Amino acid sequence: METDEPYVVLYTGNMLEDTFRIRGIPCQKHLGLCLETQHPPNAIHNQQLPSILLEKDKEYHSKTRFTFTVD
Repeated sequence: METDEPYVVLYTGNMLEDTFRIRGIPCQKHLGLCLETQHPPNAIHNQQLPSILLEKDKEYHSKTRFTFTVD
């Protein structure tokens, strides 16, 4: 994974209820993961971190590339 974002958050879904479904398929613990690139999650509340506020009428761009291989 390559990104210009400073942080990567891992979500596993292990706390989802058994009744939660994705495309009709029941979720199961340890069956998948999500990698989300982003700025510091608590930056809005921590003035020691760089500002994450977007200015009006300014465009925001970010690049993330996932590469997967199979042996």
